[in-house]
Amino acid sequence: MRARTVLIAMGLGILFFSSGGSGLVLAADPVVQIPDTRGLFPQDKLVVATDDGRHVPFVVEVASDPQQRSLGLMYRKDLAADGGMLFLWSDAGERTMWMKNTYIPLDMLFIDGDGYVVKVVANTKPHDLTHISSDFPAKGVLEINAGTARLLSLGQGDRIIHAGLGDGTQP
Repeated sequence: MRARTVLIAMGLGILFFSSGGSGLVLAADPVVQIPDTRGLFPQDKLVVATDDGRHVPFVVEVASDPQQRSLGLMYRKDLAADGGMLFLWSDAGERTMWMKNTYIPLDMLFIDGDGYVVKVVANTKPHDLTHISSDFPAKGVLEINAGTARLLSLGQGDRIIHAGLGDGTQP
């Protein structure tokens, strides 16, 4: 009987802990609520004009203020094949991104003030805190599903056609 009491006490010890003498408290982490960030960003269309003359359309959410840019695609579990997020700044500068709280592996296309892709970082790692730098002045970053840039042959020198970049017109 004593062994049974010890096992029960040990079991309770796993489930509970003492919190500063205030009594027993459940030790299990509370269920973390993952925010639903869909609908917080305006949607828009953009086109990637490739060097070989193709025009590849995407439907993107636009993150153009500090609060939107800090949230980005965090907590998302999926992204449409033709979807993405376009981060925009009012001026070109060296930009740094990371994958904190981002569940989806992404390709990042860094875009200069005229709308040209200056750098592509493929297959970023979810939840990685490593800083990903533009290495060149960038006014925008397009995030799309990992592997999409390679699949569609998108790369440096392609032009992103969107009202927030360059003059927003076709080349």
